Amino acid sequence: MGKDTEGRVLPAKPAKISFCTTCKNRLWQLSQTIPSNLAAVEADGYSEMVLVNYNSQDGLDSWIRQFQSAIEAGTLRYVHERSDPHFHMSKAKNLAHFAATGDYVVNLDADNFIGDTIKTWRRFWQDNPDTIIHGFCGKGYDGTSGPSEWLSIIFSRSADMMKTCSRWVMTIGI
Repeated sequence: MGKDTEGRVLPAKPAKISFCTTCKNRLWQLSQTIPSNLAAVEADGYSEMVLVNYNSQDGLDSWIRQFQSAIEAGTLRYVHERSDPHFHMSKAKNLAHFAATGDYVVNLDADNFIGDTIKTWRRFWQDNPDTIIHGFCGKGYDGTSGPSEWLSIIFSRSADMMKTCSRWVMTIGI
């Protein structure tokens, strides 16, 4: 915590959370989730969204331009990978993590909604800063469990975690 010019202790800024989505040809899902998720991030004031367009051919690059003001404000960071014809989940997630500026990195699939989870996660991390969280709603076949369940893990960029997990957390290909 810092101090003001009169020596009073200033409250700490909330930890910044980067919500990272990677996709190829998922505009049909993103058109439902991005407006809601971006509204949640903007309402929070200390979060950002990172979207990696992995060479989509479904019009995502044109569609996302309606959010130009959010891109300019830094609440939406947009990365467009144009050279690779085939989707590589590891590379896409690494691109998103490198573009993220938050203290915590949350992986979201294109069909995931943030909802009202931001304050809950931030409160939890305040007491448990080096904790890795895996989201699971408790139901089967809803996208929160299965062979790729580890991909929805939420990573911490705290100093201790960086020592343990060199250069944030790299996603390992399957």
